[in-house]
Amino acid sequence: MMITCTQVAKQFVVRNSGAVLCWAVETLTVAKGERVLVSGPSGCGKTTLLNLLAGLLRPDHGAITIADVRIDELDTASVDYFRGLHIGLIFQALQLLSPLSVLDNLLLGARFGRRWSPGEARDRAEHLLARVGLADRRTHRPGELSLGEQQRVAIARALINEPPLLLADEPTASLDARNAGIVLDLLFALSAEHGATLVAVSHDPTVQARFDRVIDATPWMQRAPEVTLV
Repeated sequence: MMITCTQVAKQFVVRNSGAVLCWAVETLTVAKGERVLVSGPSGCGKTTLLNLLAGLLRPDHGAITIADVRIDELDTASVDYFRGLHIGLIFQALQLLSPLSVLDNLLLGARFGRRWSPGEARDRAEHLLARVGLADRRTHRPGELSLGEQQRVAIARALINEPPLLLADEPTASLDARNAGIVLDLLFALSAEHGATLVAVSHDPTVQARFDRVIDATPWMQRAPEVTLV
């Protein structure tokens, strides 16, 4: 398995109300190479899952194993290093750096993997920009691109270190139907080329049929007293 979560829980205090919510999953597995969509309404914990899988959040309880490594047991430096080598992240807000060119955004991503020489990183970045149809935009800054083009840059950046796992947060949420289709086509094609596992989250039911499996996230977030993990 690429991903195994066992009795994982994370508590949150709701701002301004003091209410305690608990995100909890007894078991969740994703096979290597699988393309999985996590679906559900806003606030049910879809992004929480991605943040836990990426090691950006630590669970209060339970075990998270990625590629045979218990990431919940790693210290901060080790989980950052693991993420750079094994996980490609596509954020809902994209998080491209506006002062940098498109090419430099990818090259910066390559530094976190710590596996490429400068020449190799540049060749890799140029190749990916060509694959997503943006070779002629490599010197542009993100603000000079359309939203669909920015999303394609984010996909290329996520793949720069050839990660075995891709995590995508609402990759089509702000796109029209045409650009959403282009983005999904690229995600599936490029993840397949690299044998990468893909976990995406979305509240859009129209994309569900394109994935191998859909997981309903609706039951995950509850008021803390209602959740009991042995």
